[in-house]
Amino acid sequence: KRVILILNSIVIVSLVLALCGIHIQKNSNVETTIFLLDVSDSVATSEKEIIEFVNEALKDCPQDGKVGIVAFGQDTKVEQFVSNKLAFQEFQTTPVTTATNLEKAVQAAISMFGQDTGKRLVIISDGKENEGNLSNMVYTLSGNQVDVKVHKIKSEIGKEVYVDGVQVSETVKVGDKFNVEVTVQSNVRTTARLSLFQGSNLKKRQTV
Repeated sequence: KRVILILNSIVIVSLVLALCGIHIQKNSNVETTIFLLDVSDSVATSEKEIIEFVNEALKDCPQDGKVGIVAFGQDTKVEQFVSNKLAFQEFQTTPVTTATNLEKAVQAAISMFGQDTGKRLVIISDGKENEGNLSNMVYTLSGNQVDVKVHKIKSEIGKEVYVDGVQVSETVKVGDKFNVEVTVQSNVRTTARLSLFQGSNLKKRQTV
């Protein structure tokens, strides 16, 4: 049996958009603000802080402004479609929390903006993106004249290595050779020893 190992190191990055300092002069009297709220596992204990921050920020929104709220992890869920409602009490949706995809979240937010409105995007996240690439959205945000603000929250996850998945062929005949694909996730640069057993018999051991 041949073992194929795929080691996906989780890259810890700062929010690219904050570094780029995107700020657009608004040409519309009506302003739409979209809040992107990170609910991934790395910020699981920050839910209360996020809700409080959003409600404080809503106090500064114009009374005639519009607000949308999107929760995200690996995927995105709309908490509040764009409306005049200026309050946020609790999370109503359940995105997949095992990863953080800021690129997909920003794409979803941009699709919610109307044409004749000032566009503001408020990202609330720890910035630990491990899927997608937020830097791909810099020119899109600039081209759509989106004013970006970032509130960075503290991550609670320490060093972690785990097996994220095991895949084998759906159909294997007796005596056939087949591949076993193991996906290992890590948020720290390290080595690990991976062992493959058939019953109680060790079939393969490899350092990754």
